[in-house]
Amino acid sequence: MKPSKPEQDNACEGKSGTPHPPLSFSSKNFTEVDSVDQALRLTVNGSPTTCGRPCSIAQLIELLKLTGAKGMAVAVNGRVIPAAHWGSHFLNDDDQVLIVHAVQGG
Repeated sequence: MKPSKPEQDNACEGKSGTPHPPLSFSSKNFTEVDSVDQALRLTVNGSPTTCGRPCSIAQLIELLKLTGAKGMAVAVNGRVIPAAHWGSHFLNDDDQVLIVHAVQGG
């Protein structure tokens, strides 16, 4: 399985200013937030990231422009979350999110 690579846009912010493999992000947050207190702090594939509250796995995938991708798996804090639960599984501060995408070939 290879890590997913979203299209580059203004979806979210990598705090270090440099890309973190396997996903890299541009300079804007997922959603506009009025203060740091309202921002949800996550780590997505090793990249510190902020987004607006609340944020489900399905919303995160949509914001990363990964919707419709086949063979994708998501783990939150080391626990795989079934795709059927992505819409109802809301993320919390300091969650560690891993998104992987299976690819065919060799």
